[in-house]
Amino acid sequence: MLLTRSSCLFLMLFLIVGLKNFSQESKLFEKSTIWIKSDKNQKENALFNENPTVKKIENLDDLKNKLSGKSTLFIAFNTNPKLETKILTLDYGTNKIDISNKGIFKKLILEHRFKDSPAKIISYTFNNPNLSIKAKNKLIIDLLTNQNIEENQLLEVIYFPEVLSDINIRKIETYLSIKYGISLDKEKDYISFKTDTIWNANRNKGFSKRVTGITDTYTIDFRQLKSGNSEKDGIYVAFDTLKIKKEILHNHSNYLLWGDNDKATLFKSNSTESELETFERSWKLQYSKFDYQLDSLFYTFSINKKELKIESSEKSNKKLWLVFSETEEGLINIHQAKLIPLKKEDSTFVTFKNIYLSKENYFSIVKLPEIFIQYEVVKNCDINEYVYNFTLNGGVSAYSIEILDSQKRLIEKKSLDDTKFSKTFNRSGNFYIVVSDKIGNSSIQEIIIEEIPNTEILLPTEILLSENGNQNITPVIIKDAKSDYKFEWIFNNEVISNQKDITVEQTGDYIFKVTNKDCSKQYTVKVIDKNTSSANSEIVLKPNPIKAGEKFSLVFTYPKSQNIEIIIHDNSGKIVFQKQFKEIIHYEFTHSFPVSGVYLISVLNQEKKQVFKLIVL
Repeated sequence: MLLTRSSCLFLMLFLIVGLKNFSQESKLFEKSTIWIKSDKNQKENALFNENPTVKKIENLDDLKNKLSGKSTLFIAFNTNPKLETKILTLDYGTNKIDISNKGIFKKLILEHRFKDSPAKIISYTFNNPNLSIKAKNKLIIDLLTNQNIEENQLLEVIYFPEVLSDINIRKIETYLSIKYGISLDKEKDYISFKTDTIWNANRNKGFSKRVTGITDTYTIDFRQLKSGNSEKDGIYVAFDTLKIKKEILHNHSNYLLWGDNDKATLFKSNSTESELETFERSWKLQYSKFDYQLDSLFYTFSINKKELKIESSEKSNKKLWLVFSETEEGLINIHQAKLIPLKKEDSTFVTFKNIYLSKENYFSIVKLPEIFIQYEVVKNCDINEYVYNFTLNGGVSAYSIEILDSQKRLIEKKSLDDTKFSKTFNRSGNFYIVVSDKIGNSSIQEIIIEEIPNTEILLPTEILLSENGNQNITPVIIKDAKSDYKFEWIFNNEVISNQKDITVEQTGDYIFKVTNKDCSKQYTVKVIDKNTSSANSEIVLKPNPIKAGEKFSLVFTYPKSQNIEIIIHDNSGKIVFQKQFKEIIHYEFTHSFPVSGVYLISVLNQEKKQVFKLIVL
């Protein structure tokens, strides 16, 4: 079908009359003088990504004398890349520009070479203001004379008698790419007619292979409601349910684009989930909607088993599932991801329906049993308790649930009509969750409960800056000292260190956060100077450091009598000295240690606890 400028304008006028709120997006196409494409109603033509191909042009005279010295040309076609095939010619008389599936030639000299691929979108700009166009010129569609070769298909040609801007070129390229499932170069963004970025190449780096999309944009008859990539990568996506409020029917656009990470189309076993097989290739989805609200929006995903080199699951004890996550890492954690069971499987396709998408997502394929048990864990570190929230995927209700201990002895049994249930575990060990459904499908999930660590830290609640204006704070772990800890020092709501020990120079409250096996405890240390210390109270440690066997002193000066307790820990957290003293005002305590090391001296009275670090050489 050929649309010249006059017929294009007729089409636009028809749409404007028929659709009162017709978008100005189509004004870009009004500038074209040649637009060759097939109408969707031409069902007798071969289809390419659900769109009829162009078989012939009724009136070749419509291609004459439409060319300009300034031109932008777009061509979408499909050929056999092993054979060089001429696509079209811009014939200016003495000047000819030939475009084949291999490259662009000016006067038979190669100007630009294309990468080999069957389906291509070519955008070409030509700017020669000195070119005389008084002579006859014409556009010759060479590909239509080579349709005896089965692979040769002309999809669409759009010609503008001007050099379009880069952004408008990208808009037309995006339109052709989504319509025919032909990916643009991986570094290119995809731009909607309203200049919105609907696929960001930089943000989606790593998922730039075989970018494909669908849209329900009510513009220039552009509603690509189902699509698969021209490389036949096996993934086909379609709108499943699309209900839009009538008053905004003609002023909306909705896009879903996806690309893959180009990894192998192979399944591999999972080291932590014996029933799970993960697919190496994964995809990223970018969802965009503009200017409207949907009553409901769901999608259908179909997998061509032959194209994706996937064996049929009909004869297997495992089925194919789609797995979605808001992060790429989430695809690995099967218990955090969203699982979609297959709806239908035949000899060619596996189909998944009623998939709701509202934001950017990643997805892949996994093999799992008919029933799979997902869970999330809530750990209560204070009372040594784990709460497991289970979700049953697949199967037919009602379900029978059995909870077994490490020897697979029955602990609990229940029946369930719902797909969700919870279980609290307050002791460590291995447990098994066994689920059976109404028609005999079953699944087993092992749960490993680790003992919640009992972390204890020795740390002063208050510490005095030295005369140099700083102070070292050294927490001592007195339980589970060999565990893999993570530390954070927080001051003024900011993390200032991830080390256990810290040197501080400012007064104020410091929070020490220690994490062990996802359980965290917090301790607060108040750092003071002499001006903010208790009314003229003073404790002096001297000398420090000392040699092994040498005596040190703690000199106490209080404004009134105090009852105190001195506790000294060695470097391992063991108490090596502990004694109480009553009603002291001025007092000197002396002691010595025969073994070198770092000792923490804690002084406790009715008001506070102070800790001093003694170094014995």
